[in-house]
Amino acid sequence: MNDTEEIIQAIYIGIVVATFLYTNGRARKAIELCRESLVLINNKAMEKEEQFGQSLYEAVYEVMFAAYFFIRDYT
Repeated sequence: MNDTEEIIQAIYIGIVVATFLYTNGRARKAIELCRESLVLINNKAMEKEEQFGQSLYEAVYEVMFAAYFFIRDYT
């Protein structure tokens, strides 16, 4: 595997783990994990213009929004 494939795999794993975390009441940890995934996307120059890069952004932000929605009453 090359570097880009490993990063994409790490992002997908991060999305799955973040989803698991917020559905089990650990929304703050899920948000932290989503932020780390966004850093990976930005640092490795995933271009937003590409359809694949855009879908990664959308997936991470969707999980992040759900986690923030989960804790909206507690902050």
